Amino acid sequence: MAFTRLTKYIWGTVGEDLKSDHQRLSHAAMQVCLIMRDEKMNSEWLVYIKFVGLWIALMLMIGVMLS
Repeated sequence: MAFTRLTKYIWGTVGEDLKSDHQRLSHAAMQVCLIMRDEKMNSEWLVYIKFVGLWIALMLMIGVMLS
């Protein structure tokens, strides 16, 4: 369930314009935290979600730098 929700959220952000900056980065981090808290996952899922959260943040920062 959490994997499906997280995957849908990630694919939803791929199509967005990457011009926006801190607000989208904060929103992405908040969404990842909410998914983690709602699902109460084990440590394997936490490692995966942290990696994906960092990946989203990195992609957003690169988009801001390139725009």
